[in-house]
Amino acid sequence: MARRIGAAALVSALVAGQGCGRSQPLGVYRLPVPTGPGAVALRTVLAQVSGSELVLSSGIDGTPFARGSADIGWDGEPRTPFSLSGPGASRLRVSLRDGVMQDVDPRPYAVAPQPPVDDTADSVTRWRLVSGAVERTLVQAGAELFAESPEAQPASGSTPVPLEVLGSVAGAGMDLPAQVGAGFVWKDALSTAVPPSPSLALPCAAPLVAALRSTPGETVQVAAGTFTAVRVVEVVDACPGAAPVALRVFRIDRWFAPGVGPVRIFLTPSDGQIRDYGLVSSVLQGGGGGLWPMAPGNVWTFEARGPDRKTIGAPMEVRVESATTVSPGG
Repeated sequence: MARRIGAAALVSALVAGQGCGRSQPLGVYRLPVPTGPGAVALRTVLAQVSGSELVLSSGIDGTPFARGSADIGWDGEPRTPFSLSGPGASRLRVSLRDGVMQDVDPRPYAVAPQPPVDDTADSVTRWRLVSGAVERTLVQAGAELFAESPEAQPASGSTPVPLEVLGSVAGAGMDLPAQVGAGFVWKDALSTAVPPSPSLALPCAAPLVAALRSTPGETVQVAAGTFTAVRVVEVVDACPGAAPVALRVFRIDRWFAPGVGPVRIFLTPSDGQIRDYGLVSSVLQGGGGGLWPMAPGNVWTFEARGPDRKTIGAPMEVRVESATTVSPGG
Protein backbone atom coordinates (compact mmCIF):
# COMPACT_ATOMS: atom_id res chain seq x y z
CA MET A 1 0.00 0.00 0.00
CA ALA A 2 1.11 3.56 -0.58
CA ARG A 3 2.41 5.34 2.48
CA ARG A 4 0.26 8.16 3.81
CA ILE A 5 1.44 11.72 3.78
CA GLY A 6 1.24 13.25 7.26
CA ALA A 7 0.46 16.78 8.39
CA ALA A 8 4.15 17.73 8.57
CA ALA A 9 4.70 16.63 4.98
CA LEU A 10 1.61 18.54 3.87
CA VAL A 11 2.82 21.68 5.62
CA SER A 12 6.26 21.27 4.01
CA ALA A 13 4.67 20.93 0.60
CA LEU A 14 2.57 24.04 1.14
CA VAL A 15 5.53 26.04 2.37
CA ALA A 16 7.59 24.88 -0.60
CA GLY A 17 4.78 25.84 -2.94
CA GLN A 18 4.51 29.29 -1.40
CA GLY A 19 8.25 29.81 -1.38
CA CYS A 20 9.07 28.99 -4.97
CA GLY A 21 5.77 29.86 -6.64
CA ARG A 22 5.55 26.47 -8.36
CA SER A 23 2.97 23.71 -8.01
CA GLN A 24 4.02 20.84 -5.77
CA PRO A 25 2.54 17.35 -6.19
CA LEU A 26 0.55 15.83 -3.34
CA GLY A 27 0.04 12.59 -5.23
CA VAL A 28 -2.62 10.52 -6.96
CA TYR A 29 -5.94 9.83 -5.24
CA ARG A 30 -9.16 8.02 -6.08
CA LEU A 31 -11.83 10.45 -5.01
CA PRO A 32 -15.53 9.47 -4.90
CA VAL A 33 -17.18 12.04 -7.15
CA PRO A 34 -20.97 12.35 -7.60
CA THR A 35 -21.88 11.47 -11.20
CA GLY A 36 -25.62 12.08 -11.01
CA PRO A 37 -28.59 11.91 -8.64
CA GLY A 38 -27.80 9.16 -6.16
CA ALA A 39 -24.77 7.91 -8.10
CA VAL A 40 -21.05 8.06 -7.48
CA ALA A 41 -17.86 6.81 -9.09
CA LEU A 42 -14.24 6.68 -8.02
CA ARG A 43 -12.25 9.05 -10.21
CA THR A 44 -8.50 9.31 -10.50
CA VAL A 45 -7.40 12.71 -9.22
CA LEU A 46 -4.01 14.43 -9.43
CA ALA A 47 -3.58 16.65 -6.37
CA GLN A 48 -1.20 19.61 -6.13
CA VAL A 49 -0.67 22.67 -4.02
CA SER A 50 -0.06 25.90 -5.88
CA GLY A 51 0.77 28.83 -3.63
CA SER A 52 -1.92 28.64 -0.95
CA GLU A 53 -4.37 26.62 -3.05
CA LEU A 54 -5.21 22.95 -3.25
CA VAL A 55 -5.75 22.08 -6.94
CA LEU A 56 -7.35 18.87 -8.17
CA SER A 57 -6.88 17.81 -11.79
CA SER A 58 -8.61 15.09 -13.78
CA GLY A 59 -6.73 11.83 -14.15
CA ILE A 60 -8.35 11.44 -17.57
CA ASP A 61 -7.03 14.51 -19.37
CA GLY A 62 -5.13 16.52 -16.73
CA THR A 63 -7.63 19.39 -16.72
CA PRO A 64 -7.93 21.20 -13.34
CA PHE A 65 -11.51 20.76 -12.18
CA ALA A 66 -11.52 22.00 -8.60
CA ARG A 67 -9.51 24.25 -6.33
CA GLY A 68 -9.80 25.64 -2.85
CA SER A 69 -7.83 27.51 -0.23
CA ALA A 70 -5.22 25.35 1.46
CA ASP A 71 -5.71 27.08 4.79
CA ILE A 72 -3.36 25.71 7.45
CA GLY A 73 -4.11 26.22 11.11
CA TRP A 74 -1.50 26.99 13.77
CA ASP A 75 -1.55 23.39 14.90
CA GLY A 76 -0.21 22.35 11.50
CA GLU A 77 -3.40 20.59 10.46
CA PRO A 78 -5.38 21.71 7.40
CA ARG A 79 -8.71 23.25 8.30
CA THR A 80 -11.14 20.85 6.71
CA PRO A 81 -13.15 20.49 4.66
CA PHE A 82 -11.85 22.33 1.60
CA SER A 83 -14.72 23.83 -0.37
CA LEU A 84 -13.88 23.31 -4.01
CA SER A 85 -15.23 25.27 -6.93
CA GLY A 86 -15.02 24.86 -10.67
CA PRO A 87 -16.52 22.66 -13.43
CA GLY A 88 -17.43 19.23 -12.11
CA ALA A 89 -16.97 20.25 -8.50
CA SER A 90 -20.43 21.54 -7.63
CA ARG A 91 -21.43 20.69 -4.07
CA LEU A 92 -18.14 18.90 -3.57
CA ARG A 93 -16.24 19.32 -0.31
CA VAL A 94 -13.29 17.18 0.63
CA SER A 95 -11.18 16.67 3.70
CA LEU A 96 -7.46 15.95 3.52
CA ARG A 97 -5.99 14.57 6.70
CA ASP A 98 -3.13 12.13 7.17
CA GLY A 99 -3.08 11.69 3.43
CA VAL A 100 -6.67 10.49 3.05
CA MET A 101 -8.85 12.63 0.79
CA GLN A 102 -12.57 12.09 1.23
CA ASP A 103 -15.90 13.52 0.13
CA VAL A 104 -17.32 14.75 3.43
CA ASP A 105 -20.84 15.84 2.51
CA PRO A 106 -23.71 13.56 3.54
CA ARG A 107 -24.56 11.29 0.62
CA PRO A 108 -27.13 8.53 0.07
CA TYR A 109 -24.31 6.09 -0.57
CA ALA A 110 -21.54 4.54 1.49
CA VAL A 111 -17.88 5.06 0.63
CA ALA A 112 -14.82 3.51 2.26
CA PRO A 113 -12.00 6.00 2.94
CA GLN A 114 -9.49 5.99 0.09
CA PRO A 115 -5.78 6.33 0.94
CA PRO A 116 -3.59 7.80 -1.78
CA VAL A 117 -2.70 5.46 -4.62
CA ASP A 118 0.73 7.13 -4.71
CA ASP A 119 1.49 10.17 -2.55
CA THR A 120 4.53 11.26 -4.60
CA ALA A 121 3.37 10.77 -8.21
CA ASP A 122 2.66 13.80 -10.38
CA SER A 123 1.23 11.84 -13.34
CA VAL A 124 -0.58 8.62 -14.23
CA THR A 125 -0.43 6.30 -17.22
CA ARG A 126 -3.65 5.16 -18.85
CA TRP A 127 -3.38 1.81 -20.64
CA ARG A 128 -5.90 0.99 -23.38
CA LEU A 129 -6.59 -2.74 -23.69
CA VAL A 130 -8.69 -4.50 -26.33
CA SER A 131 -10.23 -7.97 -26.58
CA GLY A 132 -12.25 -8.43 -29.75
CA ALA A 133 -14.72 -5.53 -29.83
CA VAL A 134 -14.33 -4.82 -26.08
CA GLU A 135 -12.09 -2.02 -24.80
CA ARG A 136 -11.05 -1.20 -21.24
CA THR A 137 -8.73 1.35 -19.65
CA LEU A 138 -6.48 0.53 -16.72
CA VAL A 139 -4.74 3.28 -14.76
CA GLN A 140 -1.23 3.01 -13.35
CA ALA A 141 0.29 5.21 -10.66
CA GLY A 142 3.67 4.12 -9.42
CA ALA A 143 3.51 0.36 -8.89
CA GLU A 144 -0.28 0.21 -8.56
CA LEU A 145 -2.61 -0.78 -11.39
CA PHE A 146 -6.37 -0.43 -11.14
CA ALA A 147 -9.63 -0.16 -13.03
CA GLU A 148 -11.04 3.30 -12.58
CA SER A 149 -14.78 2.76 -12.85
CA PRO A 150 -17.26 -0.12 -12.84
CA GLU A 151 -18.47 -1.83 -15.99
CA ALA A 152 -21.74 -3.58 -16.78
CA GLN A 153 -22.41 -6.96 -15.27
CA PRO A 154 -21.90 -9.99 -17.54
CA ALA A 155 -25.17 -11.17 -19.06
CA SER A 156 -26.73 -14.23 -17.47
CA GLY A 157 -25.43 -17.42 -19.09
CA SER A 158 -23.00 -15.59 -21.38
CA THR A 159 -19.31 -16.20 -21.95
CA PRO A 160 -17.74 -12.73 -21.71
CA VAL A 161 -14.34 -12.12 -23.28
CA PRO A 162 -11.52 -12.29 -20.69
CA LEU A 163 -11.08 -8.51 -20.60
CA GLU A 164 -14.68 -8.09 -19.40
CA VAL A 165 -13.89 -10.28 -16.40
CA LEU A 166 -10.40 -8.87 -15.79
CA GLY A 167 -11.87 -5.41 -15.48
CA SER A 168 -14.25 -4.68 -12.65
CA VAL A 169 -18.02 -4.73 -12.29
CA ALA A 170 -17.80 -3.26 -8.80
CA GLY A 171 -17.66 0.32 -7.62
CA ALA A 172 -14.14 0.08 -6.23
CA GLY A 173 -12.68 -1.20 -9.48
CA MET A 174 -10.03 -3.86 -9.83
CA ASP A 175 -7.03 -3.05 -7.66
CA LEU A 176 -3.77 -5.02 -7.65
CA PRO A 177 -1.43 -4.91 -4.65
CA ALA A 178 1.55 -2.67 -5.31
CA GLN A 179 4.08 -5.30 -4.23
CA VAL A 180 4.28 -8.84 -5.55
CA GLY A 181 4.52 -10.45 -2.13
CA ALA A 182 1.84 -8.32 -0.50
CA GLY A 183 -1.64 -9.42 0.44
CA PHE A 184 -4.60 -7.43 1.64
CA VAL A 185 -7.75 -8.47 3.41
CA TRP A 186 -11.40 -7.95 2.56
CA LYS A 187 -12.40 -4.33 2.31
CA ASP A 188 -15.72 -2.72 1.55
CA ALA A 189 -16.04 -0.85 -1.70
CA LEU A 190 -18.56 1.84 -2.55
CA SER A 191 -22.15 1.78 -3.70
CA THR A 192 -22.72 2.62 -7.35
CA ALA A 193 -26.50 3.08 -7.18
CA VAL A 194 -28.91 4.08 -4.45
CA PRO A 195 -32.67 4.09 -3.91
CA PRO A 196 -34.48 7.39 -4.58
CA SER A 197 -35.42 7.49 -0.91
CA PRO A 198 -33.56 6.07 2.12
CA SER A 199 -36.79 4.31 3.12
CA LEU A 200 -36.97 2.31 -0.13
CA ALA A 201 -35.24 -0.96 -0.92
CA LEU A 202 -32.07 -1.01 -2.96
CA PRO A 203 -32.70 -1.46 -6.72
CA CYS A 204 -31.27 -4.54 -8.41
CA ALA A 205 -29.81 -2.51 -11.25
CA ALA A 206 -26.06 -2.45 -10.65
CA PRO A 207 -23.45 -3.86 -8.29
CA LEU A 208 -23.85 -2.22 -4.93
CA VAL A 209 -21.55 -3.97 -2.50
CA ALA A 210 -18.15 -5.43 -3.24
CA ALA A 211 -15.12 -6.66 -1.38
CA LEU A 212 -11.56 -7.50 -2.39
CA ARG A 213 -8.75 -9.56 -0.98
CA SER A 214 -5.47 -10.93 -2.30
CA THR A 215 -3.18 -13.75 -1.24
CA PRO A 216 0.32 -14.32 -2.64
CA GLY A 217 2.19 -17.52 -3.35
CA GLU A 218 -0.49 -19.75 -4.90
CA THR A 219 0.44 -22.36 -7.53
CA VAL A 220 -1.64 -22.28 -10.74
CA GLN A 221 -1.46 -24.80 -13.59
CA VAL A 222 -2.83 -23.78 -16.99
CA ALA A 223 -2.07 -24.63 -20.63
CA ALA A 224 0.72 -22.04 -20.71
CA GLY A 225 2.55 -23.71 -17.77
CA THR A 226 2.71 -23.72 -13.98
CA PHE A 227 3.01 -20.38 -12.21
CA THR A 228 3.36 -19.00 -8.70
CA ALA A 229 0.76 -16.27 -8.60
CA VAL A 230 -1.03 -13.70 -6.46
CA ARG A 231 -4.73 -14.49 -6.18
CA VAL A 232 -7.08 -11.47 -6.17
CA VAL A 233 -10.67 -12.22 -5.21
CA GLU A 234 -13.63 -9.91 -5.83
CA VAL A 235 -17.10 -10.66 -4.47
CA VAL A 236 -20.10 -8.64 -5.61
CA ASP A 237 -23.63 -8.56 -4.19
CA ALA A 238 -25.84 -6.58 -6.53
CA CYS A 239 -28.84 -6.23 -4.28
CA PRO A 240 -28.37 -7.09 -0.59
CA GLY A 241 -31.40 -8.63 1.09
CA ALA A 242 -33.51 -8.96 -2.04
CA ALA A 243 -34.77 -12.12 -3.73
CA PRO A 244 -32.20 -13.78 -6.01
CA VAL A 245 -32.04 -12.45 -9.55
CA ALA A 246 -29.75 -13.26 -12.47
CA LEU A 247 -26.13 -12.66 -11.49
CA ARG A 248 -27.16 -10.99 -8.24
CA VAL A 249 -24.19 -12.46 -6.44
CA PHE A 250 -20.98 -13.55 -8.07
CA ARG A 251 -17.32 -13.98 -7.39
CA ILE A 252 -14.29 -13.42 -9.60
CA ASP A 253 -10.98 -15.09 -8.75
CA ARG A 254 -8.02 -13.72 -10.71
CA TRP A 255 -4.47 -15.08 -10.57
CA PHE A 256 -1.55 -12.83 -11.61
CA ALA A 257 1.98 -14.22 -12.05
CA PRO A 258 4.84 -11.70 -11.56
CA GLY A 259 6.39 -10.76 -14.88
CA VAL A 260 3.65 -12.59 -16.82
CA GLY A 261 0.31 -11.05 -15.89
CA PRO A 262 -3.11 -12.73 -15.63
CA VAL A 263 -2.83 -16.52 -15.95
CA ARG A 264 -6.27 -17.65 -14.77
CA ILE A 265 -9.68 -16.06 -14.21
CA PHE A 266 -12.55 -17.95 -12.57
CA LEU A 267 -16.05 -16.42 -12.70
CA THR A 268 -18.65 -17.88 -10.32
CA PRO A 269 -22.05 -16.22 -10.95
CA SER A 270 -25.29 -16.99 -9.12
CA ASP A 271 -26.82 -18.50 -12.27
CA GLY A 272 -24.39 -21.41 -12.01
CA GLN A 273 -22.77 -20.76 -15.39
CA ILE A 274 -19.15 -21.01 -14.20
CA ARG A 275 -16.52 -19.69 -16.61
CA ASP A 276 -12.89 -20.69 -16.18
CA TYR A 277 -10.32 -18.82 -18.30
CA GLY A 278 -6.79 -20.22 -18.52
CA LEU A 279 -3.75 -18.66 -20.18
CA VAL A 280 -2.68 -20.47 -23.35
CA SER A 281 0.20 -18.21 -24.36
CA SER A 282 1.59 -14.68 -23.93
CA VAL A 283 3.74 -12.37 -26.01
CA LEU A 284 5.46 -9.74 -23.85
CA GLN A 285 7.31 -6.80 -25.39
CA GLY A 286 8.17 -5.32 -22.00
CA GLY A 287 6.59 -3.94 -18.89
CA GLY A 288 8.86 -5.17 -16.12
CA GLY A 289 8.28 -7.72 -13.41
CA GLY A 290 5.03 -6.42 -11.91
CA LEU A 291 1.87 -8.45 -11.47
CA TRP A 292 0.53 -7.28 -14.82
CA PRO A 293 3.32 -6.12 -17.17
CA MET A 294 2.09 -3.28 -19.33
CA ALA A 295 3.68 -2.35 -22.67
CA PRO A 296 2.05 -1.67 -26.05
CA GLY A 297 2.01 -4.91 -28.01
CA ASN A 298 1.76 -7.25 -25.00
CA VAL A 299 -0.75 -10.03 -25.73
CA TRP A 300 -2.34 -12.71 -23.53
CA THR A 301 -4.38 -15.54 -25.10
CA PHE A 302 -6.96 -17.45 -23.04
CA GLU A 303 -9.24 -20.42 -23.51
CA ALA A 304 -12.60 -20.56 -21.72
CA ARG A 305 -14.17 -23.63 -20.12
CA GLY A 306 -17.67 -24.11 -18.76
CA PRO A 307 -19.05 -26.03 -15.75
CA ASP A 308 -18.44 -29.31 -17.61
CA ARG A 309 -14.77 -28.35 -18.14
CA LYS A 310 -15.25 -28.42 -21.92
CA THR A 311 -13.62 -25.66 -23.98
CA ILE A 312 -16.01 -22.93 -25.13
CA GLY A 313 -15.36 -21.35 -28.53
CA ALA A 314 -12.00 -20.25 -29.91
CA PRO A 315 -9.11 -18.83 -27.85
CA MET A 316 -9.53 -15.14 -27.00
CA GLU A 317 -6.85 -12.44 -26.82
CA VAL A 318 -6.29 -9.50 -24.52
CA ARG A 319 -3.92 -6.94 -26.05
CA VAL A 320 -2.34 -3.71 -24.81
CA GLU A 321 -3.15 -1.30 -27.61
CA SER A 322 -1.66 1.99 -26.42
CA ALA A 323 -0.60 4.11 -23.44
CA THR A 324 -1.16 7.76 -22.54
CA THR A 325 0.62 9.71 -19.81
CA VAL A 326 -1.57 12.26 -18.04
CA SER A 327 -0.20 15.10 -15.90
CA PRO A 328 -1.81 18.27 -14.50
CA GLY A 329 -2.40 20.79 -17.26
CA GLY A 330 -2.74 18.07 -19.90
